[in-house]
Amino acid sequence: MNLSPLAGEDLPVVKVVTPISKASVRQIELPGSFEPLADVALYAKATGYLEILKVDIGDRIKKGELICRIAAPELVADLKKAEARLDLESHRLDLARLTGERLEGLLKDEPVAVTRQQVDEAQAEIGVANARLEEAGAELQSLRALVGYLEISAPFNGVLTERKVDPGDFIKSAASGDAAPVGRLMNDDSIRIFVYVPEESALLLSTGDPASVSLDAMPGGTFQGLVSRFAGALNPDSRTMRTEIRLPNADHKFRPGMYAHVKLSIKTGGATLAVPSSAVSQSGQKAVVYVVRDQTLHLQEVKTGYDDGKTVEIVSGLEPADKVVVSGRQSLKTGQAVTVVQSSLESLSD
Repeated sequence: MNLSPLAGEDLPVVKVVTPISKASVRQIELPGSFEPLADVALYAKATGYLEILKVDIGDRIKKGELICRIAAPELVADLKKAEARLDLESHRLDLARLTGERLEGLLKDEPVAVTRQQVDEAQAEIGVANARLEEAGAELQSLRALVGYLEISAPFNGVLTERKVDPGDFIKSAASGDAAPVGRLMNDDSIRIFVYVPEESALLLSTGDPASVSLDAMPGGTFQGLVSRFAGALNPDSRTMRTEIRLPNADHKFRPGMYAHVKLSIKTGGATLAVPSSAVSQSGQKAVVYVVRDQTLHLQEVKTGYDDGKTVEIVSGLEPADKVVVSGRQSLKTGQAVTVVQSSLESLSD
């Protein structure tokens, strides 16, 4: 503690700090919109009638959970035919191999009983039978995949935000080109807030920059997030850059589509002086602080920058060695002699 009274006087005591140097921060306020982490339209990959619908709008679904099942009797029948054909072609290949082996043996043991051409034809038939077997196997595999498409399951955890079908509806495969989705699924376990940062601030933007988010739907509440990514290029029409802020949403209190007020704090790369926010007051339209020079109180006009609630940037009006009054100035007047108690920003925050 550094007491410096004037001799012979009982002077009022004021606590002062010297400004600190900190990274300069630019704060901008932007409108934003809430969007889900993922948002997909659910299409069928097989054609048929909707047999079972397991969920409805607003239901929360786990990844892999069945959403609906499509009935396609013709496809199931084709699958059974393909299984039978595969079995048939397998037997034909076995028969062709036995025939080829028998003719090879006859040609070796009884050359007069069989010709080389017959043996060659038998070997060719083995190749044809093998090709038919492979073709049948590929057809069966394709049909099994199509039958698997009769069930539509959730690709991720989410909430069903749209349902477009009812049991009994005819469903077209997405491959048809004119199919309609059966529903829509959103993953809102984490929320993305998109804002469009103006050109003069976009160049300074970095991932990890803090963002303060408030909502008209939740008055009085402020939520803290971080810049998670940005486009890296400006829209040539608006000269703004699409920027994403991520907020956790495990309790699903934030809803996609909500409107947000976003305050971005962007480091400018330079340094500026800062004092406690409580040291700055308003005099009309001007920001002012009290400083002590030669143990006398002076009112000093300043230009302020970003205020984080604890410290405020001083863009101009102060020098690094100035003694800024942080307490004890009540009822004091400019020009009044005071006793100084030196403090620090760190001790004030303790």
